[in-house]
Amino acid sequence: MIQEIDNSTYSSQLISLTNTSVATTNAVTTSNGIVRIAVTNACYMKIATTPTATTADTLLPAGSTSFFKMASGDKVALLGLAVTTGTATVTAMESVTY
Repeated sequence: MIQEIDNSTYSSQLISLTNTSVATTNAVTTSNGIVRIAVTNACYMKIATTPTATTADTLLPAGSTSFFKMASGDKVALLGLAVTTGTATVTAMESVTY
């Protein structure tokens, strides 16, 4: 199975990483609940209906791309490390069998 970005119903959301928790503007909508998160700098990540990322949450390494299962309607919050800034993209994924 190959994961394909569903650009027909959902586009990537860009988040600027800072030392304050920032959530996606829109809730993620995906039929299979898979989201792709790509970050330029290390940050902490939280997925929830109204998330606030803290240093107790999942750490994403700089330059990483990760996939997570989440409920449709949830948002993603990211918290950059104190001395870093950067960007992240959050993209809903759809399963397409070829």
